[in-house]
Amino acid sequence: MRRALVILVVALFGFCAVAFSDTVYLKSGGKVTGKITEQNDDKVKVETSISVMTVERKNIDRIEIDKVEEKAEEVKPEVKVEAKESVPVAEQPAAGGTKTAEKVESPVRTETSELPRPTEEASDNAATYYLKAIKAMVYPESKETRDNILAVIQIGWRLENKDLEELLNQNEACLEELEKALSIEKCDFDFGKKYEYEISRPSPPLAEMCNLNRLLLLRGRYDEKVGQISNALDSYLDSLASACHIAQYKSVISQLVVYDIIHKSYNPLNDYMRSENCSKEMLERIYRCLNDYESKLFLPAEAWTSERDYIFSTFRMPIDGIKKGIMANSTIDDVSKRRMEAFADEFVLQARGLWNRYYGNYIKAAKSGSEEDRKFARSEREGLRRTRMAYNNMNLENLGESIRELLVESSEYSEANAEKIIVVWLSELFADIDKFFDKCDKALMKFRELESLAQKKAGFTQ
Repeated sequence: MRRALVILVVALFGFCAVAFSDTVYLKSGGKVTGKITEQNDDKVKVETSISVMTVERKNIDRIEIDKVEEKAEEVKPEVKVEAKESVPVAEQPAAGGTKTAEKVESPVRTETSELPRPTEEASDNAATYYLKAIKAMVYPESKETRDNILAVIQIGWRLENKDLEELLNQNEACLEELEKALSIEKCDFDFGKKYEYEISRPSPPLAEMCNLNRLLLLRGRYDEKVGQISNALDSYLDSLASACHIAQYKSVISQLVVYDIIHKSYNPLNDYMRSENCSKEMLERIYRCLNDYESKLFLPAEAWTSERDYIFSTFRMPIDGIKKGIMANSTIDDVSKRRMEAFADEFVLQARGLWNRYYGNYIKAAKSGSEEDRKFARSEREGLRRTRMAYNNMNLENLGESIRELLVESSEYSEANAEKIIVVWLSELFADIDKFFDKCDKALMKFRELESLAQKKAGFTQ
């Protein structure tokens, strides 16, 4: 359903930006540009960008018809986006076409590894070095090897494994670039570029960063095996520092990736703190880092704010496109243009109100962490679903026609009809709050267990 809604966004762009080729020249000196859909001895029907117009033959001077057919790709926006129920982040192709081993589920959106590149090297931006590390990374394609990496991360390097030792050797250059990234606090994969619509903003290479993180933890386990205890701790804490960088993207899916990294880092850090090789100084360092990282890792309210803006941009972008199409159409008189433009503005304003209402509940629940706020957000979402069920005559296939009727063909703006369209649109992209908060709660519990253990063994008081 969500994939179909994104197709609808593209279709709406076609509705407002289609390059019509047929021209009907009028005796009065005017013209009607569009696609001729029907004609006989008395009249000609022309489908323009906003309506179907009927022109009497007696008023026509001549007709020019271009037989070059319009191609679908000519009207598609340059936006690569799919919205899905679940996003297998860690199964996306990594550098060199490899894949990671596990899935990170997302209730909201699909990420892409197509990234903006800096026009010049930004030495103060960790993203610069992450991209270099990803380019240099060697990650196995074999599922058996990938599963073996995860097993070593979870239980330790208990057996000889020449393949994994060789993998670490092959990634020396990669890990050197990664260390440069981890020495910088700022991480901006947008490289300072601003986007008018959040939907146009490329996502960080989350799948590849998951692989980088696993290489860090694997290296830490190996360093423990060979007695490089201090180096092992560096790798484990670097894993969380990398998660802090990912969290800077402030999206729901980046938060889910952060939670997954915390789960992966739990066993290595827990085992390390319980080992006889972990000194009091090391425990104090772990505690200070965990205490500092918590506020940087857990950003659910910021994630839901970003998600609200992202989903709203899937609505606003095509409506803005329709407005531009209306204003550029020479067959529409100025009075009608002003009316249609006012309708579109009112439509966006009304939609923003509903977006803020429902996503505001999520944001409030994320900030407070209270079960009461979560229940209220859940009940509001259920109310939205019930309202959407009442509009069962509306679906994704006819939503574009409903928008056309609202903005173009109506003489008066109908708030009731507008709300139906908005509810259908919003309900199809609304995220699963329970799934997100469940993952957040579990990750926070694991994180605080580590923090409490470090505090206790280091002898710190509350």
